[in-house]
Amino acid sequence: MRSSTTSPRRFLTRPFLWLFVFATAAKVWLGPLQTVPIANAQIPDSAAQRNRLIGEVRTTNELLKQIQHTLQSATIKVRIVGADKPEEKAKVRRGR
Repeated sequence: MRSSTTSPRRFLTRPFLWLFVFATAAKVWLGPLQTVPIANAQIPDSAAQRNRLIGEVRTTNELLKQIQHTLQSATIKVRIVGADKPEEKAKVRRGR
């Protein structure tokens, strides 16, 4: 006659083994879990890209026309300041 002894180690490992088997079967049955979102590819709309580009070119041309008009018709005052000196130190001191 054989006697069965239940050791504490065997008592603790069986539930973990059953939990592992159940989790593995559930994962196979349900499929993989997605932790990272899937990237969906889009077909680029070349006509919309071209229209956007044409709009930007028109805006740039308008700005350049405004700059050209200002340079041709208005007087611009220019003040030159040394690049290596701050504005306060660039002033000329008079009388010592």
